[in-house]
Amino acid sequence: MKNLVYFKNYQRKFKIDRDKIGRGIEKILDFLEIGGVSLTFIYFTPAKIKFYNESFRKISAPTDVLSFIDGTKDEEGFTYLGDVIISPHVVFENSKIYNHSDFNGEFIMVHVHGILHLLGYTHGSKDEKVKMFSWQDKILNFLREEGIRFI
Repeated sequence: MKNLVYFKNYQRKFKIDRDKIGRGIEKILDFLEIGGVSLTFIYFTPAKIKFYNESFRKISAPTDVLSFIDGTKDEEGFTYLGDVIISPHVVFENSKIYNHSDFNGEFIMVHVHGILHLLGYTHGSKDEKVKMFSWQDKILNFLREEGIRFI
């Protein structure tokens, strides 16, 4: 069964190519052998994501990605995984600060990270972190091999 990927863009600094990102998300879901799901990616400014980070995590600072699990089924049988909120501004800054990838690589990584959270992966304990980041690395390596770009 196909998947449904939705986008909402509430920032203007970074271009969000819905088609390119959507194809990448489908590759990720195919790699994970997941079908019949829907999810939404929402792009915010640092101020707006800071509001959500403070409201839900009690952390008064902007962050790169937040995930909100849903899990309900719609009338067509799709399971709504939830929302992934991303601040491209913070992702861009992180790509310079941490210097472990370029902006495209960092932008892909937060999408993968958000999807894994929607699927129930966490990094609260050492074992959970190892499991989640192992999957994240496998997916990122696959996307690199496939030449996938989001921007």
